[in-house]
Amino acid sequence: MRSISYKLFGNPVSHSLSPQIHTLFAQQFDLTLSYTTQKVETEDFLNALEQFRIQGGRGANITVPLKEIAYTLCQHKSTQAQRAQAVNTLYWDKDNQLCGDNTDGIGLVKDLKNNYHQILENKNILILGAGGAAR
Repeated sequence: MRSISYKLFGNPVSHSLSPQIHTLFAQQFDLTLSYTTQKVETEDFLNALEQFRIQGGRGANITVPLKEIAYTLCQHKSTQAQRAQAVNTLYWDKDNQLCGDNTDGIGLVKDLKNNYHQILENKNILILGAGGAAR
């Protein structure tokens, strides 16, 4: 079985645990996938993304400083992506159109609720930063 290829694009990416996390997740469901990272400069992002697609890439995660650029490249954007004006998740649909989503906010909320057992309803919350979760 051929491995499905996914990638994390950003700068920096060397600190990312995404390849290990996604590999372990795939193993739990008997999936074969390749998840790698690619450090890419802003001006090289579009070319790197296109090369990844041509080589069989199915989807990508996006991190700083490329989330806003990725948003502008998408033909289809989720409601969350539109609200944030940034994407952290990309995939190509059956018509080869680039689609984007932003899972930063919901990921933060789920982490706080599920892993830290925080009740967020009716609370005032201060988020420091300007990243995707803050948007």
